[in-house]
Amino acid sequence: MSRAADPVLTPVAALSAALVSGVLVAGAAVSDVATAGAFVVGALVLAVGWPRLLAVPSAGGVRVVVVLTAVLVAGVSALGEDERGMRWLPTVLAVALLAAFGHQLLRKDGRRRLVVTLASTCLAIGILGSGGFYLAALDERTGRQLVVAAVVACTIGMVVDVALARTSLAEWGLPVAMAASGIVAFVLAQSWGVRWSAMVLAAVAAPLVAQPVRRLLGHSSTARDRGAQVALGAASVLAAGITAYAVAWLFR
Repeated sequence: MSRAADPVLTPVAALSAALVSGVLVAGAAVSDVATAGAFVVGALVLAVGWPRLLAVPSAGGVRVVVVLTAVLVAGVSALGEDERGMRWLPTVLAVALLAAFGHQLLRKDGRRRLVVTLASTCLAIGILGSGGFYLAALDERTGRQLVVAAVVACTIGMVVDVALARTSLAEWGLPVAMAASGIVAFVLAQSWGVRWSAMVLAAVAAPLVAQPVRRLLGHSSTARDRGAQVALGAASVLAAGITAYAVAWLFR
């Protein structure tokens, strides 16, 4: 692959991913409500640079929709009695889509780049929808440990990608990240006394989601911007939430 086609990844993205992962790990270690709060913090990090990452106008409105979506997802998680309220997730996402369209109706700038703005907002909503499954995993056996395994794997994958970027080993980023994440997850499973197979599977699966997301977004024309890199790091962690829940469901 030509180096010109490689996504833009900088240490700022790695720091952002580590921050979001760290907050989620801390939340999972404290309580369900703390994890919901950590999810909102991660969404705030995403919202900071999301408009810059995809070069969309009306940045303030896009940020409001992103944060509103995160608050609603966290709200149904904290108040829900079954699987962290995730049965309400489709309703929350529908409301978020309505908010995205409502934002366009309220714009007073002639609605420049209307389709791009809507598409980028919907993509952010989808990423938060996947991230919401970190919260759903908390109701499953060893769910907290699986959340930790997944978010740590996302950070490892980001660090590996940044370290190998623009080198001859860049194409090996995904298998290296999967192997390193699996080893870390195995060690954590042994120290916590939980099923190692579930931990390793969650850790290996998370980079399979996180890396394509950051590679897709890393090709944006404004990806070199520091704010864009902050959003890129947050997105790669939040997008992998579905893997933690899927593994928890598989090992019920």
